[in-house]
Amino acid sequence: MDECFEVIARVLVKKDEKVLLCKSVTRDYYFFPGGHVELGEISQEAAIREMKEERGSVLKNLKFIGLIENIYPEKGKTKYEINIVFEGEEENSDVENVTKEDHILFDFLSLEELKNTDIRPVPLKEAIIKYLEEKNIFWEKIKE
Repeated sequence: MDECFEVIARVLVKKDEKVLLCKSVTRDYYFFPGGHVELGEISQEAAIREMKEERGSVLKNLKFIGLIENIYPEKGKTKYEINIVFEGEEENSDVENVTKEDHILFDFLSLEELKNTDIRPVPLKEAIIKYLEEKNIFWEKIKE
């Protein structure tokens, strides 16, 4: 079985008691904004770059809130994914569901909506819901 290793910087952005999520136009599930950390880049820089590229927004007050290690099979490969998660604010907070890339959409969902929505990876969804309720930094390790 082939292996795939990915490091992804994710951002938890809240506005008016809602959380920002994104969704591929070709898939039925949501995910937290962010993207792959590029070679020579630190994860915080990747989070800032991805939000600028995908939404045109500038992040401020970025702080580390958790990490998810996720090992799972997908399409005949073993995927090893590290999600480094930050909480931050959009400097231009008047931006609603703006997207700069035609393959993704953004939406703000309430905590209750988060609980009842297909958000992947699921361990990250669960860790962020727990973080929103308890405000504790998380580190989860999932091996399927």
